[in-house]
Amino acid sequence: FAIYSDANTGKLGNTPYVSIAGAAGYHMFEKEILPAINARDEDTFGKYTTIALDSFSFLQTDLRDTIPDLDDEKKTRGAYAQLKRDTTEPLRKLTKLAIAPRPGARVWNVVITCHLQPSYKVLKQGRGEQEQILDKYEPMLEGGARGKFNPFFNTVLLLKSEPVSQGTNQDGSPKPTATRYFAYTRPPDRYYFCKDSVGGPPNPWAKLPAKIDVTDKSLYEELARGWGFPATVGVAREK
Repeated sequence: FAIYSDANTGKLGNTPYVSIAGAAGYHMFEKEILPAINARDEDTFGKYTTIALDSFSFLQTDLRDTIPDLDDEKKTRGAYAQLKRDTTEPLRKLTKLAIAPRPGARVWNVVITCHLQPSYKVLKQGRGEQEQILDKYEPMLEGGARGKFNPFFNTVLLLKSEPVSQGTNQDGSPKPTATRYFAYTRPPDRYYFCKDSVGGPPNPWAKLPAKIDVTDKSLYEELARGWGFPATVGVAREK
């Protein structure tokens, strides 16, 4: 069951989904979907094994439009505190679906995407000059919610597209590069955060490879294979 907060995201194959793009969509998410999630409603989610939200960064953008005081300089502090609370609450409720409240209770896989943004730090130089340098990439969320996102998850994957050399032609000229798509389970460098702790703590007990090429493969099936779970759900692809 997919929840789309991105107005540009279309229906994938025959995936059951609901669109909640925009402030009105967030209102529906808050008044209809979240209560069903909180009640672990079998009528809404019973026949599904996985619930996905794409994307949490856009969801917060829609939430932001419901808090007008964010643009009031005199009320900014309280408004951002409200934004942090209102952002963290749906995250907490969604991820609770993956935890059994009692032995034998129904649980779901929960997948949530979030865009990244660069974070910079300032280096002071002589004569009052300053230089900004890249510090890290972090969830594209405002306020204190940014630091609350990653700890909710067993596994945090970094999805990247990368140009890959295709070699050379017979005359020695380089062939055009191809774009391939990768999922990282361990940071490729110091600027990123990702982890795999489904099979135990991260390094050295992580079960997944550090980098998975998913250009021509199903990411879901590759994760299931790495963790030793049966991959029984077919995945529709966009053409």
